[in-house]
Amino acid sequence: MQPTVSNDPSFGPVIAQLSALSPDQRIEVQDFIEFLLAKKAHQEEVRAAMSASTPVLVRYWDNEDDAEYDKL
Repeated sequence: MQPTVSNDPSFGPVIAQLSALSPDQRIEVQDFIEFLLAKKAHQEEVRAAMSASTPVLVRYWDNEDDAEYDKL
């Protein structure tokens, strides 16, 4: 279950701090939150792509010709 403002007490101080900011500053905070969420989504996409490509690449990584280089 994802934490929400209503069920997670750690949101209380954040809400209080947001209330103390000017409207322009709250917009900056919102922009930063959107940046963090986009960054997280991008990282998840990269991990998924890496996981999807691993089985295909294993056949190229594990071969006799390259085994000599593994010894270096």
